Amino acid sequence: MQYRKHSRKEIKKRRLAGIRRKTIQSQLTKSSATKLFYDLLADMDTDQFNAGNYTVPQSKTVLRKAKSDWNLHDVQHKDPFTELCIVSEILNECEIEITKLGIRGYVQSITYSLVSVVMFTYQSLLAVKMNIQHGDGVLYIDATGSVAYLARNKRQHLLYYAMGIDEQGTAVPVLEFILDHRTTAAIVNTLMLYFSILRKLTKFCQPKRVELDFSWAIIHSILLVLNCSAIHVYIRYCYNVAMSSLAPNPDITVVHICAAHMMKAFWDNIRDKFSDKCIRQNALKAFALLQNSTEVPELDDIWRMIVVLFGTRVETASVSAALQRFKAMPMNTEVDEDETNADSDSSMRNEDEEAFLLIGRWCSGSDYVESGNYEDNNYFEPIVLEVLQNQYLPLVCLWSGLLVGDISRHMSNNDCDKLLTRDTNSTCESWFNVVKSSLLGKHGPQRIGLFVKTVYKDVKGRLREYLGDAELKGKETTPVPDTMHQATEGWRRK
Repeated sequence: MQYRKHSRKEIKKRRLAGIRRKTIQSQLTKSSATKLFYDLLADMDTDQFNAGNYTVPQSKTVLRKAKSDWNLHDVQHKDPFTELCIVSEILNECEIEITKLGIRGYVQSITYSLVSVVMFTYQSLLAVKMNIQHGDGVLYIDATGSVAYLARNKRQHLLYYAMGIDEQGTAVPVLEFILDHRTTAAIVNTLMLYFSILRKLTKFCQPKRVELDFSWAIIHSILLVLNCSAIHVYIRYCYNVAMSSLAPNPDITVVHICAAHMMKAFWDNIRDKFSDKCIRQNALKAFALLQNSTEVPELDDIWRMIVVLFGTRVETASVSAALQRFKAMPMNTEVDEDETNADSDSSMRNEDEEAFLLIGRWCSGSDYVESGNYEDNNYFEPIVLEVLQNQYLPLVCLWSGLLVGDISRHMSNNDCDKLLTRDTNSTCESWFNVVKSSLLGKHGPQRIGLFVKTVYKDVKGRLREYLGDAELKGKETTPVPDTMHQATEGWRRK
């Protein structure tokens, strides 16, 4: 095939229109105009390039114009709230609307003065019902940023909250909401809307445990909505259950802080207090041992060992025994020192000092100082004990394994072989990774309306998969005949 030769001043070009324009625009959604131009230019036939027929790769200006037209077509309206309302109406037509329950579709609520967008469907309520009734009854909730915005020229940070369930390592979001302010009131309003509708739908509306981030706003909100109690009342209840003086109440949801977030919060707290990395690692290991405790006697025993090791100035026989035991306990506590966690708050706000002192009473160590001449104890760091005693042990029921798993074990003498000692919020983190890496990709944060539309399809598919699997597991399957001769028609058995 021969190409007609054109002069460099008269390079022949072809208009980008029709099917070819749509194809190029779809490619531009995954690549920039400049990159696509050079990719097409590299794949261009050499004879065609020498002849001056630039018909395969359009110019950069044309590609940028095509991408701009595609973006404008994707925008429903210039005003972000109007666009959000349009997207809400479009998506609500795709979902079931149940007036008795107050379910509108996918986007349930939109507020403007304080930005709030609440998203869930009827299928998400069924998923929570199935999880509480037949599953482990554990919900995971967390928040992230840098996924949606109102306008690029306004520095208004939007937080994307997600509450989900774990289905064999797959995150299934059942509630999503976007806020521009992290307050207890805003989160409580959203959770009240969701769980009030869930209570109308089914009696299986009280989750057994909620795994959450180390955020006081989320902690207070979960306690107020699900348990109708303040933090100090719940702490007193946890203490009585752990001490086997009170039977667990099935109508009270266990609130547990993610083990990874707590570990990171403790690391950030001691990082500036100690310059020696070895001391920080030993303190972190001590915290991890307390975190993995599932019984009060075990926790008390580990705490006393830590008091001897870090609270005795000289290396006595008790210190040597505690050190030998401390080293024999394997625990992987490596933490990246360059990593920061701005969401964690290591300060404890006490509302009822008496309730916290009840828990700290059995965490206090005895005086282990012995008489004699001994060498200095290299592990002597009373600041570690001070931080643990004053800031973390009062809330030990929130972050340790005391109330993780079957908490009825505290009222019985039966020893469980396999106890769940810790749990993390990896389900939410996995979903956030899907949103940022797969759904948003290299484009980064999207307008709030476009973000809602982007997330909707993936959430709908995950809910269908979960409900389909749950329905198959719940049905009684009839046995399949071994051979074709054993198969008979149903009408012959009548």
